[in-house]
Amino acid sequence: MILLLPAVLQTIADALALRPQDLSRLGDIQHDTVRYLVLLIPIGWGTAAFGEELVFRGFLNTRLATAFGGGQAAIALSVVVQALLFGLVHAYLGPRGIMNAAAIGLVAGGVYWANGRSLWPLIIAHGLVDSVSLTLLRLGVAHQG
Repeated sequence: MILLLPAVLQTIADALALRPQDLSRLGDIQHDTVRYLVLLIPIGWGTAAFGEELVFRGFLNTRLATAFGGGQAAIALSVVVQALLFGLVHAYLGPRGIMNAAAIGLVAGGVYWANGRSLWPLIIAHGLVDSVSLTLLRLGVAHQG
């Protein structure tokens, strides 16, 4: 799914003529090793991978399902709502970033429930995706903006 999702989202974003994600808040990680390492370790793995998965998938997803009355329909609705909120939290990336984050949140929310509410696979996947993305930006293979 990690390999398929970017191609699908790219097609949708192009069809909607969405501008590239705004990565300006990352700063110049190609030439600033300290900034790169801060974004990679405490932010990428701590705040994003661990923190976002704990809050959005672990806490919010579960609480929403309970608030919506439990059962399969409540779980499905909780996955959609937490994904939309996850997308909105990434508004600083622009419309394409919101769409990308919401789609990832939708998949991650489904995986959370399908995997017996285990967060560790999601934390590891999130951390690895962010690590690869930041490293590609650092190496100049991917472009900011």
